[in-house]
Amino acid sequence: MDLNELKKEKNAKLLALEYAKLSKNNRDIFHLGSEVAVFEAIIARAYLTKGEVENAVINFISQASCLCDSRRYSEAVKVFRHALSLSTLPDTKQWIEKELTRIPAVTLRANPFQTLAPNIEKNDRLRVPQKEAYYAAKRYFESYSDHAIIQLPVGCGKTGAMSLLPFHVSSGRVLAIAPNLEIRRNLHDNFDYSCGGSFLRRFGVLSNGYGPTCAYLDSEASIHDCDGADIVVTNIQQLTTKSSKKWIKMLAPDFFDMILIDEAHHNVAPTWQEVLNKFPDAKKVSFTATPLRADGKKVEGERIYRFPIAKAIRDGYIKDIASRMLEPQEIYFTYKGENRKVGLNDVLMLREKDWFSKGVALSRECNESIVDASIQSLQELKESGEVHQIIAVACSIDHANSIRALYTERNIRTEIIHSNLPEEEQYKVRNKLQTKSIDAIVQVQMLGEGADYPNLSVAAIFRPYRHLMPYVQFVGRVMRVIKQNAPGHPANRGFVVSHVGLNVDRWWNELKEFDQDDEAFFAELAFGKHEFILHKSSEKDPAPSRKRFRPEMEVIEEAIVHFVQDHFVPEDTRIAVEDLIQTMQMRGIDFEVFGLSREELETKLMQSYLQAQKRGTLSKLQVSPQEARKAARRRLDERVRSAAKQLLNELQLKIGGLDLPKHFPSTTASANLPAAIILINRAVLEYLHVCSRERDLLTENQLKNAHDNMDEIIDKLVSEIRKKMEGN
Repeated sequence: MDLNELKKEKNAKLLALEYAKLSKNNRDIFHLGSEVAVFEAIIARAYLTKGEVENAVINFISQASCLCDSRRYSEAVKVFRHALSLSTLPDTKQWIEKELTRIPAVTLRANPFQTLAPNIEKNDRLRVPQKEAYYAAKRYFESYSDHAIIQLPVGCGKTGAMSLLPFHVSSGRVLAIAPNLEIRRNLHDNFDYSCGGSFLRRFGVLSNGYGPTCAYLDSEASIHDCDGADIVVTNIQQLTTKSSKKWIKMLAPDFFDMILIDEAHHNVAPTWQEVLNKFPDAKKVSFTATPLRADGKKVEGERIYRFPIAKAIRDGYIKDIASRMLEPQEIYFTYKGENRKVGLNDVLMLREKDWFSKGVALSRECNESIVDASIQSLQELKESGEVHQIIAVACSIDHANSIRALYTERNIRTEIIHSNLPEEEQYKVRNKLQTKSIDAIVQVQMLGEGADYPNLSVAAIFRPYRHLMPYVQFVGRVMRVIKQNAPGHPANRGFVVSHVGLNVDRWWNELKEFDQDDEAFFAELAFGKHEFILHKSSEKDPAPSRKRFRPEMEVIEEAIVHFVQDHFVPEDTRIAVEDLIQTMQMRGIDFEVFGLSREELETKLMQSYLQAQKRGTLSKLQVSPQEARKAARRRLDERVRSAAKQLLNELQLKIGGLDLPKHFPSTTASANLPAAIILINRAVLEYLHVCSRERDLLTENQLKNAHDNMDEIIDKLVSEIRKKMEGN
């Protein structure tokens, strides 16, 4: 918008403000006064750019007057003083000084970021990456003003680094933007010095009882809260959604001197860019563990600091993680009605096809293998004496229910969490996870950014990730250490468990390469040597009229006896071999008797040790018959409810409609959805050739049979309902 257009829109707002003042509409005066003040600030900035200082002063004076109309007196004083420092005209300066005397007395807080002396350099309680990130930013903004990126792995103290960054860098108020409410709450509690959880207080950065104040934007917040704060914390939705754009309209371009962005891979999105462009002169710093988006694009900004994952593991900031990939020797499966049998080499080729990797993801046989391997990993970790938990990722809610059933059959206390759960239920599940009253949690696009549960140590992957970034974010959930500042502690280990048929091991390898030589990695990315998005299969099948429960490819049986293990940071095998040789010597074993020199023995032992480390035996776990039957009953009930909604979708009937109760009065249901559930339950009993009185007598096999063949049951029922409704 050019200057004339700005003036035109400002004048319209100014006229509305004068009308509000005449009618004594205080609410309109408050909002319009702040909005006109923003226009005046933008116009003043344009004049300063053109070198027309006195014209800019006039607009600053008008801005301050409008802020007085809104009773934002502290901001008005700041603007008047700024205008006073710019003007060279005695009359104008005298007039401003007179106006300042008319403003009700206000106490302006000194900028804590410039006046306080934080204990950073010699503070042993701060982590190395926190200090290094701070000094990197301090040096950068002494010479540059461009958007900066700080890359820290999950668990390395990112929030602490953000808390430090404004000191002696920011000349004014700070805006901290989070991608969601969970991160927003965490940022606020760490930033606000008055909170018990303040990072600056807990880690002795400030100890004189005085520190930054913090406000957060929500439905109950006021612009006065922002005016009185040193740091304003918000989630991006509060600034950009239609109902919340009032904040943007009332904040002048220089309201913030620094903007801190958590989870920087969002920062190129249009909504984020709108906010960043609103404050053009603010120092902008984005924090991220992964400076790439799911579409493979780099986030906006210049990276000024990076702390590698491998170093974070060695220094004990994050868990020592290893990948455990299940490799079947053979797989028997059906695809479009055809039975096939393939070996491992064929699996490695077929997994590039969407239909194959999706089939592996949804097949019970493969899911059981991943479940067993993840529980085996959990049991190994528990030998440290600490509580460890599993986090699993599923393709869908129905899939999550199936995975939970497999864990439950093995007496693993498991819950699921997804966005369709009511907030109260989500809170209960999170609380169970936090209090360690469950062993595993299965999530569908939840517990992502900002989730902080250090006892999650096994990441079980049941879905074929198509992008690197979501994979990295999920693996990050098991990186936080249980024992702080304890490199090599047995409790600080973690595993990422998956199936080779899901084709996600490529992302593990990409992540390792990404961490080893970041600059070279990005250079290769620029020349297209790395692909972060799996190409979708060119095979296109017509979309079915109803989403089918049974995938077109289903694994019937697979032979898995081992998994392949790969540590993110290679173990120092030389030390282990040295210990073994010393033990042999202490026992009087002379390896030269075997015709081996020490060097030859060392080489052979090294090879053997490395081979043993790379492979592990998969243990098939025993299933409780009672728990298996109970889980099968629960899964059938869940699938019936899911199938009821799909049935209504196919018939194009509303959930709350009365069509089915009208045509099937025997259901005695009050709406279509409960009627559909009743009809499907009847169809299930008919399919199993049992009567309603025998439902509680169903065996595990009968329950699984009905569950697995729900598509066939619904097909027949849909046909019967259509005939009934058509009057045939």
